[in-house]
Amino acid sequence: MAVKVEVLDRAGLAKGFEALVRAAAAAALEVAGGRLDELSVVILGDEEMVGLNHRLLGRRWTTDVIAFEAEQDPDAVRSEIYINADAARRQAPEYGHSFEQELCFLVAHGVLHALGYDDTDEDSRAHMLELQTEAVRRTGA
Repeated sequence: MAVKVEVLDRAGLAKGFEALVRAAAAAALEVAGGRLDELSVVILGDEEMVGLNHRLLGRRWTTDVIAFEAEQDPDAVRSEIYINADAARRQAPEYGHSFEQELCFLVAHGVLHALGYDDTDEDSRAHMLELQTEAVRRTGA
């Protein structure tokens, strides 16, 4: 069963990229060998991300992605991730990415966290980076 991805662009910052967001999520699941039945991807700007980061994690600054580990209920495996499109635009040149590539990179990062991956040490960070890079490559972005 393919993942059902709902994209909500609350900031209007990633208009026209919904199909790419869906492709990045599917590619990340494929390279990780993971399963999600339903995924909500919410696109935000800096201001809203600061509020969300503070409310959920107690941090008073913006971040590029917040992801929630998948939850299993009787009907499906579900998760949600929040992507900061303002951060993606800023970070893209720093990493030599286009906006599209950085958006895919952040979606893949969020999906991996939803699947239980972490980046708390050098080895796990390197492994996530490999998977994210492959997911972006598969999108063609």
